[in-house]
Amino acid sequence: MDRAYRADLRELNELNFARFDAKLDQRLAQFDAKWERRMAEFDAKWERRVAELRIEIQKVRSSGCSCSGPPPHSPRSEQHSAS
Repeated sequence: MDRAYRADLRELNELNFARFDAKLDQRLAQFDAKWERRMAEFDAKWERRVAELRIEIQKVRSSGCSCSGPPPHSPRSEQHSAS
């Protein structure tokens, strides 16, 4: 191989690597943004569910209920009343 050919080959390899690196950076940034969005949605969903559960607990506590069994409309309570 002569020097000119090797220099051209080296330049071509560097250009191809630069293109690959740019695409990889772009895809990683997209993946990171997508991951952050999904985690934020997941966090919001759990925060909402915890808040709903707290409200239900407060309702039960404020009603003075000392319930030890399942709620009256659960399938479990219907099974017990049928037997």
